[in-house]
Amino acid sequence: MNILNILGGTGVSTSASSNNLTINVDDDLAALSGLSGTGIVVRTGSSTYAERTITGGTGITVTNGDGVSGNPDVALTSPVVETLGGTNQTTFTTGDILYSDGANSLEKLAIGTAAQVLTVTGGVPTWETVAAAAVEFPDNTFRIYDDGDSNSKIAFSADNLSGGVRTITMPDQDIDLTPTTGDFQASDADLTAISALSSTGLVARTGVATYAERTITGGTGITVTNGDGVSGNPDVALTSPVVETLGGTNQTTFTTGDILYSDGTNSLEKLAIGSSSQVLTVSGGVPTWAAAATSGGGLTFLSSATASTSASLDFTSSIDSTYNVYMFVLENVLPDSSNKDLDILFSNDGGSSYETTSYKGKSYVITSTGGSYESTISSVFISFGQDSSADDLLNGIVYLYNPSVSNLTYMTGQSFYNGSDIIVGGGFRNVSEVVDAVRFSYSSGNIASGTISMYGMTTPS
Repeated sequence: MNILNILGGTGVSTSASSNNLTINVDDDLAALSGLSGTGIVVRTGSSTYAERTITGGTGITVTNGDGVSGNPDVALTSPVVETLGGTNQTTFTTGDILYSDGANSLEKLAIGTAAQVLTVTGGVPTWETVAAAAVEFPDNTFRIYDDGDSNSKIAFSADNLSGGVRTITMPDQDIDLTPTTGDFQASDADLTAISALSSTGLVARTGVATYAERTITGGTGITVTNGDGVSGNPDVALTSPVVETLGGTNQTTFTTGDILYSDGTNSLEKLAIGSSSQVLTVSGGVPTWAAAATSGGGLTFLSSATASTSASLDFTSSIDSTYNVYMFVLENVLPDSSNKDLDILFSNDGGSSYETTSYKGKSYVITSTGGSYESTISSVFISFGQDSSADDLLNGIVYLYNPSVSNLTYMTGQSFYNGSDIIVGGGFRNVSEVVDAVRFSYSSGNIASGTISMYGMTTPS
């Protein structure tokens, strides 16, 4: 086989002595095989090649410019300017017209209305409304025309008058021009008088066919804004309290409980509310708050305590010099176990401690089997041998006398308990001291239930 023939005889030679096959490669192919980078291949000369990448100028982006990852894609990123053959615009609305508003600059002009035409203003196009031609009457003194604007109306103009052209504009509706019965008021003396007014303000009809401008003014304590109504609605306001002679109180503030009273002719004054222990009386011909009269005596509730398996019921406040006598009302008091005495103890330190010695007293106890005297040693008691069943409830009253005086302080009282037992008696602590707290407690155990209330007693004067 002749290899030369197979290869076309070009670039191939043989050596008879070595039998070697030699292939000569073309220079262009050799140049291509010598490229080492990536990109689009460009033949830059005879047997010379280079890699190239497409790049974009201003307003142009190129994707895959070297062709390695895909086809090169060239795109615009901003509107093409006028100097490059573009409009430099990005949006258009139906009817827009492009025009040059300066050297190498294009602008849009929005479409006008059906009644407008394109004219020139300031060297650029603009839409303008052109008035329709007037229809004139033969004597050239009266004409009817539509001025071409967007309002549907007819205007009547008369010229050659002393003041120039006079125009009457009619709305887009039927109008009856018949005087009196039509849509227009015939001129009369009142209208003539009003038309003769020359200044501003509210108008008042002062007589037949006579009118005058008026302004609302304010008297003492009253201000008027926009009194003539020119700048807004007239506004009338009070600037000071209404005095008594005009039906007012002449006061500006009130506190809860205030009472108004007359402190002189045509004069009102406020009296602040008194305390809960006061009553309204008369002093110097005017009302005043004062302490209630004590000539008949009375009771004032001070406090109460309710037991619920309590060791004691203590009264540590309000026992002072306010009252000479304090009354304690005992309701349904019951011990938690039977055969107990309800004792009363005094304190001279506000209830921080209670005295348990030097008490003296005697009580007469009446039971279903008879009566007996019981002496007091460590306390004053108001029940003796009380049981704890539901029908053994104790009810009674105890009085404490002059506790704020540093002297012997006495107590007296009476009670009913155990369904049949009565105790009447009294006692004192044989030490001269001020008593400012009182304790009720059973000789042992707790107070299961019951309420004790304390009252201050005002003695008759």
